[in-house]
Amino acid sequence: MLALGALLAGCAAPATEPSAAPTASDAPAATPTGTAAPAASADPMADWQLIQPESGRAQFRIPADWSADVTFAEQDGEPIDGVTVRRPDGQPQLTFSQAPGDVGGICAVEGSDGVSTPMLPDSELLDTAPLTLGDDSADAEAVAFGAVAVELEDGRWIFGMGITAEEWLQEPLGCPFYFIATGPAPEGEPGGIMTFATESQLSGMGDAAIWIVDSIEDARAYLETEEYATLKQILLSFEARV
Repeated sequence: MLALGALLAGCAAPATEPSAAPTASDAPAATPTGTAAPAASADPMADWQLIQPESGRAQFRIPADWSADVTFAEQDGEPIDGVTVRRPDGQPQLTFSQAPGDVGGICAVEGSDGVSTPMLPDSELLDTAPLTLGDDSADAEAVAFGAVAVELEDGRWIFGMGITAEEWLQEPLGCPFYFIATGPAPEGEPGGIMTFATESQLSGMGDAAIWIVDSIEDARAYLETEEYATLKQILLSFEARV
């Protein structure tokens, strides 16, 4: 959920008078030698959970206090993976899925004459980052991390973030906007459609309504929150395993 609160600056503590310098007799005794305290781990995700969809075709990490619901089915012998990533309070934040299928359609407005005219709503590419899916995906489709915002018909905006084919991150953004890519699969097998994002197609419907904000300024402000940083780390930890 978008947490767009303002941060309150704390007041500085009042200065104090410096104490008198210690005399030679006041000097502390030499510190005894001993085993040094272990250094803190340089990996911010060292204690994160490793999540793997049932088919084993992918993996990613989530914080220790987050959870993931993993589902699996088959369609015509092809695996259908599903994972819902939830923050500590149980609120769904990201969804991973990989299944056979395709996408299509355009955004359009129907005129009084019954003729539909393609439309391209205002949108903004807010953030991007390169993404390497792993050693097992050398021939996979080029993908990247992206965060975007698209204006809805009522003037509000829908925020979204996820992994998508690089072509979807070219401005002006396509409509409908999709967080999709060809999924990882063994050589000679179809990868189907993969999505790992707040929602696969930006719409703000159902559970995704939590990502609707009043203005583009609200969407930009979300990028400064700790929650955004955590979600971005989760998405960038994604690896293909085929």
